[in-house]
Amino acid sequence: MGLLGVVVLLLTLSYHTNAQLYRGTVRLVIGGVFSQSIERTAGIVQIYYFTNTSTSNRWGNICDDSSFGSTEASVICNQLGYNGASGFGRAGSTTSYGIDTAATLIDDVKCASSSYLTLKQCSFSTIIKSSCTSNSEDVYVSCYSTRIWDNPYSGQIRLQGGPYTSYGRLEVYCNEQWGTVCTNTFDVTDATVACRQLGYSGYTTWAGTLAGSDSQPIWLNNVDCTSSSLCFAYCQSCPSSQSSSCGHSQDVALGCEFDSTYTSTHILSTCEYADSIANNIAAIVGGVIAAFVICCVLIISIPICICCCLGVGIGAAARGGRGTTTKTTTVGGTNVTTATTSQTTSGYPPQQGYSPQQGYPPQQSYPPQQGYPMQEEKGYGYPPQ
Repeated sequence: MGLLGVVVLLLTLSYHTNAQLYRGTVRLVIGGVFSQSIERTAGIVQIYYFTNTSTSNRWGNICDDSSFGSTEASVICNQLGYNGASGFGRAGSTTSYGIDTAATLIDDVKCASSSYLTLKQCSFSTIIKSSCTSNSEDVYVSCYSTRIWDNPYSGQIRLQGGPYTSYGRLEVYCNEQWGTVCTNTFDVTDATVACRQLGYSGYTTWAGTLAGSDSQPIWLNNVDCTSSSLCFAYCQSCPSSQSSSCGHSQDVALGCEFDSTYTSTHILSTCEYADSIANNIAAIVGGVIAAFVICCVLIISIPICICCCLGVGIGAAARGGRGTTTKTTTVGGTNVTTATTSQTTSGYPPQQGYSPQQGYPPQQSYPPQQGYPMQEEKGYGYPPQ
């Protein structure tokens, strides 16, 4: 490769490194030099931040004053992706990390918990005391080599493949394997929820070219967060199988930063049970919907069945409920017709009646009495004598 090619390559690497550099990013240097190819667990701490006189971001140091202790050192290591700090001190107290000539940018760092994920969750000042202007006052930390994702929980997220821990390919741990997230429908709300779970204020980008390995599953697709989502798992819980509608060229590459509008309250364990809770909620909601559908079906079908049954009964009664019997008898030589209406109940077998009873023998009529007129023959009265 010629000299021109080397220059172009260096400029390209420098451009991409700076393009992926966001406010609040921290790194470890030795002798003021940072190496992307070496995962340092110890060194002088640099932070990309602004000063009290300028809003432009730049690399600078942190003052090791009386407020800085093991808690603050552990938070810095957490932000670098390690499990806390095994040691800390002033650069001037050791020759192990050389001298860093960058200016001091923040002072009076105070963290309430060693479980915080970033320095943004702590208090600090950009007004630097005169006692912190010496390079010997720069903070160095030594971090444990274990990573905060070495013992992951279902639904945990991390950023991988970037030059710094504030930018990288968004990965989620599902089904005992780290996988990626597809950019389909991924938007500002989804990016914000993910960055806040990682301890940052918000996002700067979710586009990039940090494609995952072909051996990695693509776990999440069509993620849909709301502004009230506390954890990324509440947006979409771990599926039982990977997505087949995305390629790794669509993997989300996320950049996160500090800003003055929001301070995350997350610690590493905040979202530890979010995935199982989300799955349980989904199961409960599914059960409630199923029960509701069944109830609706019953509410609609039972009255219909009752109406059908009543309709059959009423129809049968209307068809066979009433009958008229005509009987003709002869009384005194005259035919008398008598109509009798009877009610019949549909659906019941005919009942056996009583056997007909023997009537009384005809009685001798009385002769007509004096003083009473002759009665007309109507089929009932006294026959003519």
